[in-house]
Amino acid sequence: MLRSILFVLAFLLAGKCLSQVPPTLSDSARVSLMTVAPGEFLYSTFGHSAIRVFDPANRIDRCYNYGTFDFDQPNFILKFCRGKLLYFLDIESGRNFEYGNLRDRRTMQEQALNLDRVQRQRLFELLEENAKEENRYYKYDFFYDNCATRIRDIVKETFYYDLSFDSSGLKPGVTMRQLLRPYLLDKPWTQFGIDLVLGHAADKKRDRRTICSCPIICTTCSPKPK
Repeated sequence: MLRSILFVLAFLLAGKCLSQVPPTLSDSARVSLMTVAPGEFLYSTFGHSAIRVFDPANRIDRCYNYGTFDFDQPNFILKFCRGKLLYFLDIESGRNFEYGNLRDRRTMQEQALNLDRVQRQRLFELLEENAKEENRYYKYDFFYDNCATRIRDIVKETFYYDLSFDSSGLKPGVTMRQLLRPYLLDKPWTQFGIDLVLGHAADKKRDRRTICSCPIICTTCSPKPK
């Protein structure tokens, strides 16, 4: 009897482990960067990014969204302005992702990443690993750790960090505050609150270390293998 119980438990455990292994993507799979335009709400002022994995052969259409958070967190507005909200990676279907943005009247652009089969599979597996309950949460930082930088970092990891970014489109010596300004022209009170809360951190000039360190910079850079 005991042997039978142990056999059943071992079988269930093995099945659970196998179910956690991501499937192998087919040759028709596509991995894309989804870029979403700014919206009318405070949290959507600076636009949004996500990664989409689409593989019709395996019936996979998943959007990996690092910009998910709980509205009910205490002091939501203050934490957002300070960049201290608790965020997490969420997975939703590509259709639901598109519907949600269309409902909010936010335009989207999908850019297929030029990855070979090995790179697509590695990025997919890294995303699935990030999505596990023990890995999905992170403390959002307004400039240095957000839904855009998380995408940058996981793409870099896909290339084993052998990746460079072209920031030639940015003016030399530009500060984080200057990069934020165009998105706040019609939101003077939001601009005042962000200026007040961020303080001197927003006046730091971008350099090689801070290239692609915020959503605005990331939308203007292009990842290029070395």
